[in-house]
Amino acid sequence: MAIDDIGFNQAELRILALLGDEKGHAQWEICDKLKIDKAYASKTLKGLKNRGLIFSEERSLIRPRKERGPHTEHPYYIQKDQLPIITKTILIKIKRYLSMYQSTRSERELLRVEGTLTPTLESELSSRALSCMGAADIIMMIFRDTLYRDCLSKIHNMDHITYDAARDLIYSDSGIIWLHEKGAIYTVTPDKKSPVEAFQTLVSNIEYAKEVEAERRSLETDPIALQKIKDLWNKGRTNIYKDLGYSQDTTIAQINQMLDCGEIS
Repeated sequence: MAIDDIGFNQAELRILALLGDEKGHAQWEICDKLKIDKAYASKTLKGLKNRGLIFSEERSLIRPRKERGPHTEHPYYIQKDQLPIITKTILIKIKRYLSMYQSTRSERELLRVEGTLTPTLESELSSRALSCMGAADIIMMIFRDTLYRDCLSKIHNMDHITYDAARDLIYSDSGIIWLHEKGAIYTVTPDKKSPVEAFQTLVSNIEYAKEVEAERRSLETDPIALQKIKDLWNKGRTNIYKDLGYSQDTTIAQINQMLDCGEIS
């Protein structure tokens, strides 16, 4: 079975990611934001709706068009009771790509040990591994939405976490440990950390991420702080956290959240 036959295709993933903000988006808006052809968007939305993963409801809005006055449209939303199924399906697809990444790297190292790894073959295998990792990273972006991160947290029976912690958690399940130290991210190798040290660092990072996310959610409910972020951001300030009373990591996490939601640019 081809990897693209598993779970959702690219258009479905992009639509599910957009709907993750829970604001509701009509077909015209989905086409406009995602640059998807109207006919293809209609087919994709119909497919997701028939599978019971999304629903639409009627509302009256005014949107840019030649005619004046209000009109009726049908925005789409995620079907909340299907969110665990959606999230688990996304996880399966990510882990399939990560498995392919791992197996390709193992094949390359085996050929290297056997002395049969030619430059051409090494380039081909390295490119394939990077392609698999890149595909996994692209799908991972859906967890920038708190809706999907919260569902992931529930699946793992843990507190809310940041996007970086979600990525660490998913990748470690596939045997890939990414550690964040002094702004650098690298894959753990034996000459850097032992498996026990790597795991301890991973757990520590995830626990810290829980604290950051908890503080970020507190900041998110502070209208004065949010407005100050917008004002300082528009002025080009880079040390915004100093004027907020929140930690630097929390402020950065909130800024990233606002950038993802289009609240600042």
